[in-house]
Amino acid sequence: MRNGRPELFFSAALENSSAGAVWVLPGGADGPTAQGSRMITASSVGLPQRENTQLGGSGLLG
Repeated sequence: MRNGRPELFFSAALENSSAGAVWVLPGGADGPTAQGSRMITASSVGLPQRENTQLGGSGLLG
């Protein structure tokens, strides 16, 4: 977010029928916060949203 505060990224490879997802929690004054969080899916970054894509898991395209 370019505010100098660290963000937290976490993933679940088996989310969304094993297509996977990555969540971003922006950095707040006291650490990561859910306010303004985002979920990134394969289709949101131009990848096919299919079973076993495993975005954020064991290999980007499993």
